[in-house]
Amino acid sequence: MTSIKPLLQVRDLSAGYAGSRVLFDVSMNISQGEVVALLGRNGMGKSTFIRSLFGLTTYMGGTIHFRDQPIEQLASFKVARAGLGWVPEGRQIFATLTVQENLMASFKKTSQISRVWRLEDVYELFPRLAERKTHFGNQLSGGEQQMLAIGRALLTQPSLLVLDEATEGLAPLIRREIWSTLLKLKGTELAVLIVDRDLKSLSKLADGFLVLEKGQIVHQGLGSELYSDKERIEKYMSV
Repeated sequence: MTSIKPLLQVRDLSAGYAGSRVLFDVSMNISQGEVVALLGRNGMGKSTFIRSLFGLTTYMGGTIHFRDQPIEQLASFKVARAGLGWVPEGRQIFATLTVQENLMASFKKTSQISRVWRLEDVYELFPRLAERKTHFGNQLSGGEQQMLAIGRALLTQPSLLVLDEATEGLAPLIRREIWSTLLKLKGTELAVLIVDRDLKSLSKLADGFLVLEKGQIVHQGLGSELYSDKERIEKYMSV
């Protein structure tokens, strides 16, 4: 979405599950430090697109290049090693590990970007996690679990952070805290691909957006248009 050489370049991606195609020739670019929002109604292919980046769908055509290297048919752990960090829908934290154990389970010492995330950085970003570091995952609220999922992803030292349903189902106070944190991350080299429905908050964060409908990109534009063109965009997102 900018003239800078893309960090992530997806071209004509087709993918699905067990022979059933969900994505049809989807293309997008994300550059270093750029935030892109992926929008659309439920069932339109957003999560399938994200899962396809991590090699968790049936590949049916097209290319995915990350740092100029093809990743479309790599195993998911190799995609993560390449520099993609994932905050999945549903968080998927380890319920029987403490907050600190969850975080350290994903910690990687090296990074392809200048910033290396450490445990103390995550605690500074989310002081609530520092207060709860000895609590088990299943003792946390939904908002605390989401903070933990973001912190865990940052400790994999990603160049691109991918968030699926970033604030879905969270209390308003927690949502504001998550958006505030993402705005802080925007000031770093980190690129972000985010799925969420809060157009007002996304308009302050995103550099660009794309709308998926029935597995195809049907609309795209600048992040500043997300709220100014809210009525039109919400038509793509309404049931």
